[in-house]
Amino acid sequence: MEPIRTDNRIDRNRGRMPQIPWVNYGLAAVNVLLFLICTFTGDLLYNKGAVGVRQIMADQSYYRIVTSMFLHWNVRHLFNNMIILLFVGDIVEKKMGHIAYAVIYFLSGIGGGILSLGYELLSGGFYSSVGASGAVFGVEGALLLLVIMNRGRLDTISLPRLLFAIFFSLYCGFTDAGTNNAAHIGGVVTGFAVAAILTFIRPHRTRA
Repeated sequence: MEPIRTDNRIDRNRGRMPQIPWVNYGLAAVNVLLFLICTFTGDLLYNKGAVGVRQIMADQSYYRIVTSMFLHWNVRHLFNNMIILLFVGDIVEKKMGHIAYAVIYFLSGIGGGILSLGYELLSGGFYSSVGASGAVFGVEGALLLLVIMNRGRLDTISLPRLLFAIFFSLYCGFTDAGTNNAAHIGGVVTGFAVAAILTFIRPHRTRA
């Protein structure tokens, strides 16, 4: 009997442990840590890190578009964002890689912040905004692209369910007067677009 030949590459891939989403865990940890700091420092970080047209125009503090992504007003605000981030972000980071995931997260948050500022200027209603929801919606937008590219299903996620989840989240935001809907829309659109660009550049990273 002849010995059975094996493909070492296939054997290594089968035995490989799933990629640990360190970037996603790190981002969630930073959000939680900063919220804990805010509970002891009061409005200090909010005054320095919240984003709004008036704040930026006062001292040209454009960095607020980024810092606002890591601040949350209350426990419910933080919990809702982090639960979604940990679930959706884990999948996207494992499929696209650490660096690509970080790029999607930050650019989505920035895209959401920019659209939020634009909406402020157009509407004339000025406010201060914080929260990771723009970035979180961007991660959902990236997941939407991955599901579409995998013929409507990725792991246990189907396209109809994902679309329902995204539109339901947007709907809930529009029914709540205190929600920054512009940041949500800007985030999901940016996340989808950035993921598409990264997929075109690095197509091998998006295979299921």
